Amino acid sequence: MRIKLVLKPLHKDSSLSLNYPYSFSSLIYRIIASSSIDYADFLHNQGYKNGSKSFKFFTFSRPQIESQRVNNGRIYILSNSITWQIASPIKDFLENLVKGLFQQEEILLADDGLKNYFAVTSIEKLSSPLLQDKQTFKCLAPVTISITEIYNDKRQKVYVSPDKAIFSELIRNNLIEKWRVLYGKDPENNQLDFNFDWDFINRQGGVNKVSKLICYKDINIRGYFAPFSVSGSKELIKLGYECGFGNANSQGFGMAEIINNKELYNARNST
Repeated sequence: MRIKLVLKPLHKDSSLSLNYPYSFSSLIYRIIASSSIDYADFLHNQGYKNGSKSFKFFTFSRPQIESQRVNNGRIYILSNSITWQIASPIKDFLENLVKGLFQQEEILLADDGLKNYFAVTSIEKLSSPLLQDKQTFKCLAPVTISITEIYNDKRQKVYVSPDKAIFSELIRNNLIEKWRVLYGKDPENNQLDFNFDWDFINRQGGVNKVSKLICYKDINIRGYFAPFSVSGSKELIKLGYECGFGNANSQGFGMAEIINNKELYNARNST
C-alpha cells in the first residue's frame, strides 16, 4: 500500500538538499516513533530478517515539486506545496506511519544545518493497482543494485550499470530474497526480467545522463532514473511495487509507479 502526502512549507525560502534521502528517511523513523518507539527501534536497528538477510520493507519517492529552483546543491521550493509518497507491504509500518502523522502539528526536514518546517495538509491512501505479468513503470526514485567484490583483500561494494547483462538478474534475485524474508518461503513463480527503456536512455544521451549519484549519510549511492518494464512473476512485480526495486529502498531508492503507453511516449520525447 502507498501513502501520498501533501506538505506545505511554513516559511519562505524553504529548501531541500539535492542529497535529500537521509533527511526524509530520518523523518519516517521519527514519525513512526511518535506512534510506537518500540516499532521504530525494531525497524531502524533490526528490520525483518531471515538468516543473514534483512530488509526494512519500505521505500519512498523523491519530493515532487511543481515549481523549484536549484542552486548550490539545494532545491528551493517555489510552489505552495510538495507531494511525497511512501510505500510498504507491512501493515504495522503503515498503521504506525499514519497514526504518527496524525500526531504531527508540523514536520521538520533538516539537512546541511538548515531546518525546514512543513504542515501536512493531506494524507491519502492510494489504492493498489491490478498488476499484470508485464508492466511498464516510471521511476519515482532512482533504481540501484550492487554487488560485492574483493579488492586488495577487502570487500568493496560496486554499483552495477543497467547496460551490464547481470543487472536484470540482480534485480530478480533481490526480489526473491525479499519474498523469502517476508513470507518464509520461495515464490511459486520466480521468473522476472527487468529492462530499462533504452529508447528513453538514448534520447537522454546515454546511461550517464540518467545516472544519479546521491550522498546518503556520507555514503555515495549510484542509481538510475528512467522508465522500465518488468515481466514475469506477478507476485514479485507486486512486491517491487510495494517496497521498491533493487537495493537501498529504505534509503530512498527503487520506488516506481505504473505508466501507460501514452505516458511512456511522452517520457521518451521529453527533454
